[in-house]
Amino acid sequence: PTTMRLKQLESLLEDVEPFREPNNELEQYPTGAHLAACVLAEAHARGDVEGRVVADLGVGGGVLAIASLLAGARRVVGVDVDPGALELCRDNCDAFEPALRPTLRLGSIPEDVARWNADPRAVAAADEADGEDEERDDAGSSSSESEDLAAVEKEGREEEGRDDPSSLAAAAWDASGRGGGPLRADTVVMNPPFGTRARGVDVRFLRCALGVARAAVYSLHKSSTRAYLERHALRVLRAASATVLAELRYELPRTYAHHRKDAVTIEVDLWLFEPPADGVVGGGGEGAEGAEGAEGLGPGNWETVREMLDAVRREDDRSDEPPDCFCCKLTFEVFRDPVVAPSGHSYERVAVMEHLRKVGKFDPVTRGPLVESDLRPNHSLRNAAHEWLNTHAWAFADIINPNQELAEFTGPP
Repeated sequence: PTTMRLKQLESLLEDVEPFREPNNELEQYPTGAHLAACVLAEAHARGDVEGRVVADLGVGGGVLAIASLLAGARRVVGVDVDPGALELCRDNCDAFEPALRPTLRLGSIPEDVARWNADPRAVAAADEADGEDEERDDAGSSSSESEDLAAVEKEGREEEGRDDPSSLAAAAWDASGRGGGPLRADTVVMNPPFGTRARGVDVRFLRCALGVARAAVYSLHKSSTRAYLERHALRVLRAASATVLAELRYELPRTYAHHRKDAVTIEVDLWLFEPPADGVVGGGGEGAEGAEGAEGLGPGNWETVREMLDAVRREDDRSDEPPDCFCCKLTFEVFRDPVVAPSGHSYERVAVMEHLRKVGKFDPVTRGPLVESDLRPNHSLRNAAHEWLNTHAWAFADIINPNQELAEFTGPP
């Protein structure tokens, strides 16, 4: 796209209202018009928006979802755990003429999305239905391919009949509850939380996005996490590719009462991730076997743990990721206080307790019944993970340093 068209899209997004009552615990910060326009211009130029199904994870006020609609997406779904954010997104969409109509879904990321996509047969059916819809749209269209970002012009949108019942303008709102079928899309666009309040949440968003997208994930992440994010995406999450498309500047205004500065500029990367070719995120092949082996590390298997540690020491390298067996499936971080469930799967205590409280009384992996009293400390795994951390001090730096400048901006709550 030309600079003029990028600026045209940015101009249309300038009036999108940011969060009315931002939630600090959810790290709700506004995504500016320029940043959103850059994301969608890149995605559109690669053929991942026009005529595609797009999902916006953590939709907030809807600036990325709206930009997707203006760039010609066939259908857009926005997901957010905050009902107030979904209401704001609806109001922002209503402010356009004609009104824009993405589908909005109330749900947490990744917990509710994982529940929606838990049935492989339902996911396959959703993919098939989307494919049939696309074929019908292609068969019924006699117009030639539009130029890049032509859909951002209001006149163009009216001429193309955006009020057609089959178009996004008439898509249903689904903000009434956390139910619903699978969440699948050709493309995911998102500006996930940086992880200042909940460490590792940015990686959890990415893992969720790779499970939702059929073709591409466009996501904004702090530049200081680049090396770690690339390793984690390729080695742990099994992304087919991970590419930095652009280096951008994120202008964050004073948002919360405890902020000490009027604004801060954060350097961010615009990433393009491709989902695993086999559709298995964070598993399959050798990585999955290693993870499964780790789940069998019960309280009495210290010899097995020691053998694994010895193997890790032989391949000790600063650039290596922590072994999958030492990382929690919920937090994607090295275990601090693991507990083991009756299924044999181990989880970080704090994370699984939160899962039981907020998501449901079931095992996050097997989906079998699980209550707090079923959990037992996994001392062997804890000792092994702690020994690994004690010999890899850089692991602490990779976790702490990326958010240093944002912590300085926010100060103590």
